[in-house]
Amino acid sequence: MKHSIEEAKHAKIAMDLAIEATKKSIAKKEEADKLHFDAIALHKKNVALRIHAEEMTEKYKVKAAHALAHGHKLKEMAIKFGLEAMKQKKLTMKFRVVIKKQNHIRVDAKKNHHL
Repeated sequence: MKHSIEEAKHAKIAMDLAIEATKKSIAKKEEADKLHFDAIALHKKNVALRIHAEEMTEKYKVKAAHALAHGHKLKEMAIKFGLEAMKQKKLTMKFRVVIKKQNHIRVDAKKNHHL
């Protein structure tokens, strides 16, 4: 009888330890499941952000290409107008020479006219 009471106590202790271990195991599994669902949610968010980033990259590539083309066009126009301005400046210098000569002729004509 004494022997069976000892065995019953040991069995109860073993059963309590098993129940405690099972509770810990269930808690760890629930925590692992929660972390797994969090990881899935973060992965979905990461995929969505990557897709959005790729779309934005494509848009900006198109905008950059358009801006470069527009910039080249503006550069060509600036060169063209710069050359036109150089021609205009040369003409202006020639006109100044002509006007100076005319002024000298007028001054001489006035001097000779009053004599």
